[in-house]
Amino acid sequence: MPLLSKQSRSMRKVDRYASIVPDPRIFAAHKLWVSKRADREPVKRRRDLAQAQAVARLTTQYLEHLPYESSELRVLPRVVFDDARHLFS
Repeated sequence: MPLLSKQSRSMRKVDRYASIVPDPRIFAAHKLWVSKRADREPVKRRRDLAQAQAVARLTTQYLEHLPYESSELRVLPRVVFDDARHLFS
């Protein structure tokens, strides 16, 4: 890739930007599940639980277009989905 001058880099126009990010509802449910694993280090379990709670709280408060509904979260095992439901209420 050729090097661009500072001026030409700053003048380029970006028409589109696409990124792939994890669904915060799935992330929170997964972190809750990980936090309950007996084979996980206690320090990591506490951190996982705190992350699950924080992401669920932010999702509920600021991402209202992402409800915690099973039809949208079919990728989660049912037991994981049901266990994490309380985080989003």
